[in-house]
Amino acid sequence: MNGGAPPAWARVLRALVVTAALGAALMGAALARRARIPTSDATFSCPMHAQVIASADGACPICGMALARDAGGLRATMAVVSSDGQSLTWRRPDLHVMSHGTWRADLPAQDVEAPAMTDGGGEVVAVMYRDEREALAPGAPIAFVLDGEGPERAWPVRLVGERPRSTRAAAGTTRVLFRASSADSPPARAVGRVRGALAARTALLAPPGAVLESPDGPYVLVEVEEGRRFAVRHVELGRASLVSVVVLGGLRFAERMVSMSPFLLDAERRAGAASPGPGGAP
Repeated sequence: MNGGAPPAWARVLRALVVTAALGAALMGAALARRARIPTSDATFSCPMHAQVIASADGACPICGMALARDAGGLRATMAVVSSDGQSLTWRRPDLHVMSHGTWRADLPAQDVEAPAMTDGGGEVVAVMYRDEREALAPGAPIAFVLDGEGPERAWPVRLVGERPRSTRAAAGTTRVLFRASSADSPPARAVGRVRGALAARTALLAPPGAVLESPDGPYVLVEVEEGRRFAVRHVELGRASLVSVVVLGGLRFAERMVSMSPFLLDAERRAGAASPGPGGAP
């Protein structure tokens, strides 16, 4: 009926909407206090989430990682690209170029699995990251586990050495040879996994968001001139997680690279290489 009170269900719905809006506002205010827009005064930031900047030590409200000491958002100061497309000078005062340095971390002892295939005669060839091959715990049991449905089938194996690396293998990996350690060998040409244990070790890490891919392998945009000039650097990487990737080669400790949306800068670099413009290389 027109002019009457709204039905009960409408009043309940309105109350729920108001409550949800109020909750969202309170949560947004709380997060805003902990993760504010980058400024030149910020001294700590999250290695994984470059948008999280703080003036004091603490934890990232998104992933919980400890904030790392940092100069904060590097304000970019017209994008001029070298003629070979390998570096970029950035002069866009309306944008921030977020960069982070690599860091070292102690990785705990942990189990590891690597894809493998039997090669006949009790031999098993696995593809492992180089650092994990070197970190296989001495004396720890290693097994070849057969892929497939049904109960798990595993055969104990021992480390023999390395085989020549395939040209199709990803950078940072190596082909590792194992051999069955008993008369009972796995079937030939079987696909599975080698399962072992890694000893605790120290690794050089980088934010995974900094990594770009190309037919020649992964690369990053390394900071050559603070907040202004960046160069392509091909890297060798190990295992990646949501918060970090192991660096096996191409980067030094604390070397800085574009860590937030690097593909935007890289698009400028590639566009400049295709069309250098009247100014030529910087």
